[in-house]
Amino acid sequence: MSKKIEISTIISYIYIIFVSILIFIPFMVSFWRSLWSPEGEIGLSNYFSMAGVFWPRVWLSLQLSLITVVLDLLIAIPAAYSLTRYEFRGKRPILLTRIYCNIYYRFPSHDVIIFYSCL
Repeated sequence: MSKKIEISTIISYIYIIFVSILIFIPFMVSFWRSLWSPEGEIGLSNYFSMAGVFWPRVWLSLQLSLITVVLDLLIAIPAAYSLTRYEFRGKRPILLTRIYCNIYYRFPSHDVIIFYSCL
């Protein structure tokens, strides 16, 4: 009992392999070129020389992201609490605006509002 393989299946496999190779080759070329030092030797010297410049920038990015998260939570948690616990004029348009904004982009503060509104 042998299965008959359709030509469309073979063509789709060939296409997937071809696209995978097209995507994979630039990464391999970049990695191979990164191993060559300016003196013409193969090694990891490029990565070690980059580490001195790289880690201070990583630390700066971590500091900025931490400050952003803390400020976002300081604003979002009280806003979410007030939107869920109190009735006031204009509450419905604010919540509807939040629903429509979720279609296009997301903010972490909106997730906090949804969390508190589900309580």
